[in-house]
Amino acid sequence: MYEEDNAQWGLVHGFVLDGKGGAQAVARAQLDDLQLEDGQCLWLHWDRSHPQTQSWLRRDSGLSEFACDLLLEENTRPRALPLPDDELLLFLRGVNLNPGAEPEDMVSVRISAGARRVISLRLRPLRATEDLIERLQAGKGPKNPSELILQLSDYLTDKVEDLVTGLSDLVDEQEEKVDGNERTLPDHGLLLNIRRRAAGLRRFLSPQRDIYAQLTRSQLPWLSHDDGLYWNELNNRLLRYLEELELTRERIGLLLETENRRLDVRMNHIMFRFGIITCIFLPMSFVTGLLGINVGGIPGAESPYGFLVACLLMVLIGLGQWLLFRRLRWV
Repeated sequence: MYEEDNAQWGLVHGFVLDGKGGAQAVARAQLDDLQLEDGQCLWLHWDRSHPQTQSWLRRDSGLSEFACDLLLEENTRPRALPLPDDELLLFLRGVNLNPGAEPEDMVSVRISAGARRVISLRLRPLRATEDLIERLQAGKGPKNPSELILQLSDYLTDKVEDLVTGLSDLVDEQEEKVDGNERTLPDHGLLLNIRRRAAGLRRFLSPQRDIYAQLTRSQLPWLSHDDGLYWNELNNRLLRYLEELELTRERIGLLLETENRRLDVRMNHIMFRFGIITCIFLPMSFVTGLLGINVGGIPGAESPYGFLVACLLMVLIGLGQWLLFRRLRWV
């Protein structure tokens, strides 16, 4: 309703949560005179790159300069930082589902949360916030800041599950191809790409899991005690995804070892064949070289059957070598 007007100020979404699962949209112009009733709380979702966002955050948000600097810094990693007055800074990462983007190039969402207000900032669109807004519009959304950041984290984690499962399925396909035919080699480029993507995911998911574990034990008064069980479940889910990523990397390592081993075996077979061929022609080369020297007394030099005898001799040598190699099981 107010999206076009809000966009001029850098405000992507503004909602007053009614405490019952629903929400009412608010415009940027209403923020200065907004009065919250009992049970209500405010959620403001800003575009971090917009100049008006940075101006409002530093002048009108009421946050300290330290908190504003952290929320607006260029590069961050997932972390949770308690602030005075029972406020919380939360830095999370979500899967990048924007068109043309790499999913593992995760999108950052920065959150400042208190008892009656949640401020979130993003640089690129995040599907998790859109899903959360749909629930609010349906009257089934969060009722307070504690549930708001919990449900947002839940949606972020759901997107991770799809990506991790997709990477695992790609490795499954390569394993089936390799196991189905001993002469088949895995797609080397694809495996290296999967390993790179898995490493990129682990970079952000590992500290994010620590955040969920930290929130499980948080003593902030506005965080619901019952939500600790859900934070613990999110922690366990991310731990499972991290274990799946680690398993995926190990499986890729095994496939790459299989590739190297099969290439080594193939090369050994080729070199073995070359060795056999060399062994066969070496005595023949010796005979022809010996008969080709220009000195007197060469056997058969004056005989019209000399060449035929030399050819038959080389055939007999080759046949004898082949029988010897067969007996030794070299061929």
